[in-house]
Amino acid sequence: MSLPWFIRPLHRGINTDDLGFLLSKGAVSLPSQALQLALVRAYVDSIYPHIPVIDLSHFLECITATDHVAPRVSLLLYQSILAAGTACVKIEDLKEAGFQTRKSARKIFLEKVKVSLLLGVMNLEDGPANVTKLLYDFNCELDQQTVIQVLLLMSLAYEEPVGRRSSFYWLDAAISQAFSSKLHHDPKMLGLALPIQTLRIRRRLWWCCYNLDRLVSLGTGRTSMISENDFNVSMPDISDFEPFRHVGSDAAAHSTVCSCNGSDQENLDLALLFTEQTRLCRLLDTNGFLAPSSCCTWQGVDWAIEGPPNTNWPFQRLEHHLSEWYSALPLRARYRRIMQNELGINGNAAVALNRSFLHLAFNMAMLNAYQSRLGLSPEHDIGTSYETEACELLMNHAAGRISLIMESIEAHRLGLCLHPGAMHFAMSASEVHLKRPDKLDTVAQTKHDQCARVIELMQEAYFVPSYSRHFRPSPSSPSASHCSQVERERFSEKNGTLPESISESALWEFDISGSTTSKAIATCNMADVEGLFPGRQITERWMGDPL
Repeated sequence: MSLPWFIRPLHRGINTDDLGFLLSKGAVSLPSQALQLALVRAYVDSIYPHIPVIDLSHFLECITATDHVAPRVSLLLYQSILAAGTACVKIEDLKEAGFQTRKSARKIFLEKVKVSLLLGVMNLEDGPANVTKLLYDFNCELDQQTVIQVLLLMSLAYEEPVGRRSSFYWLDAAISQAFSSKLHHDPKMLGLALPIQTLRIRRRLWWCCYNLDRLVSLGTGRTSMISENDFNVSMPDISDFEPFRHVGSDAAAHSTVCSCNGSDQENLDLALLFTEQTRLCRLLDTNGFLAPSSCCTWQGVDWAIEGPPNTNWPFQRLEHHLSEWYSALPLRARYRRIMQNELGINGNAAVALNRSFLHLAFNMAMLNAYQSRLGLSPEHDIGTSYETEACELLMNHAAGRISLIMESIEAHRLGLCLHPGAMHFAMSASEVHLKRPDKLDTVAQTKHDQCARVIELMQEAYFVPSYSRHFRPSPSSPSASHCSQVERERFSEKNGTLPESISESALWEFDISGSTTSKAIATCNMADVEGLFPGRQITERWMGDPL
């Protein structure tokens, strides 16, 4: 067994039979050096910015040092980094190494990690909390922090919708281990005096667990594992991200595995985007999305704000906080289309992609808010037809913005570098587009296609649910095609003529670049809107910002 010098030796307690099993499964073998470099580069440029679970400078120091005395890297962590890189590495690099497809390469690399994680548990059904316990029993990896890093990277695999290959399974295991390691507590409250580097990585690991938990819930509707009352870790800030440094190696060595090459501005931008993503995720409720805990207070948002005693208040409060978040975004975190000059060395566009994903998540939150407000069936009465159509207008605005963000990503063929959770956002937006009235089929199909092209590209690396199941309009849903006429008739019977300010053409025929949608809202009688939505915060910047 020959491994690079920078790989930490396996634990001495591993027995011969177990080692033989690992060898037979290829768990301790590595690809050619050329493919290793390509996979590490893909990970550093495209995966690490989404979930910064490792100390990047320390990792690069380990694998590029030439004196053979630098700290070493866990084999399990290194294998998981290589596996993560297969999602976005150039297909030419994989084919040169003998792989026919991206999925076949991913399957082999992911199996190397899973063999170590799941050996000895094939017949147990005790759930994800016991995955790493059995890993310890196998003596393959004894460092709990490394285990959490590996599990978080495995949660991005998206191999199957359910079971031990699903992202849910690995994410649940990572969160369980994070609680076991007390990452959910402020070290000062535990009386721990830890080095600054250790503190940084602990805090980032916790917030990576938290953000992934919320983003999965946002995209799938799955109940979050982490409750707002479960932790006391303060919000992340830029100081939690170590400055990029060339320790024990020069810039030329780092450039072989990292396109950013230590750009201070790029690292500051990525840190800013991560903190803004966390602020957004803190707004998303763990159970039902629209009902945050009435007694939970955290930095910048007080969920204990008193509101009117009606069922609309959770929705109004969430809408208010989302609008405030959007309006307060720093300039460098505001959305703009990906431009050619933003593509760095070898097409790296980490900042542009993370900025795009941040706004995909925000628009998905807005879409969910208005979609939830409409209810789950036509029998669910949310108020007047005016209110129904206003919700549909804003819901379609959010879906349209998701589509055009996806179009910008697809134009530069960056879909494989996008956070895999974006697939769920694209599917939700596409479903909304396909529920629009028959007379606008062309518009709806165009916007659907913008999302579908990115989904099809991501399908090279990830499991994508059936289109027919997710994109076909449901007869029981309050889609525009049947709500519009029925609700208008009901409104007319109760209240007279529907206000001209929201005509059917204004409701559906809007240009997402800003003008027509903004005019439709601007021409509304705002007193009427305020009467329907007490405390409504229709964000002019969101409605009018060009894409």
